[in-house]
Amino acid sequence: NPQDATPEPPVITTAPAEEAPTEAPTEAPTEAPPTATPTPEPVVVVTTAPQVVPASYALQPGEFPYCIARRFNINPDQLLATNGLSPTDGRIYYPGLTLTIPQNADPFPGERALRSHPDFYTVTSSEETIYGVACQYGDVDPMDIAVINNLAAPYTLQAGQILEIP
Repeated sequence: NPQDATPEPPVITTAPAEEAPTEAPTEAPTEAPPTATPTPEPVVVVTTAPQVVPASYALQPGEFPYCIARRFNINPDQLLATNGLSPTDGRIYYPGLTLTIPQNADPFPGERALRSHPDFYTVTSSEETIYGVACQYGDVDPMDIAVINNLAAPYTLQAGQILEIP
């Protein structure tokens, strides 16, 4: 039944303007050439495993308690209190200091990210560490930096090296 048929949508093509022909064409009109379908750009998705909050954590070079609170999304005051620390006690936080991580802490107050990412970071000194770089971004795990940049332990960085930050 012709009334039940779904009409084909018209094919619309745009061609450059041409001068009008001076005589009638002698060939039958041909179908318009098919239009090219653009190829979509590939989408790269970096996924990381959900972050597990450890029961304790030993500070690495370039880290400090506030950094750990941002990374693990825990309230820094609760982290300090759990460890008998105070933001005003003037202590120096050294690599190897083991912090007990409160498992039922409130979330970090405010924005955890200090810099937007994904990003690229240029290492300024061979003294920098992936841990310190992660702290500069706030909520980035240093192991994610190591993985995305194919770094192996001990994760030594060189001045001028460009790191991809997930």
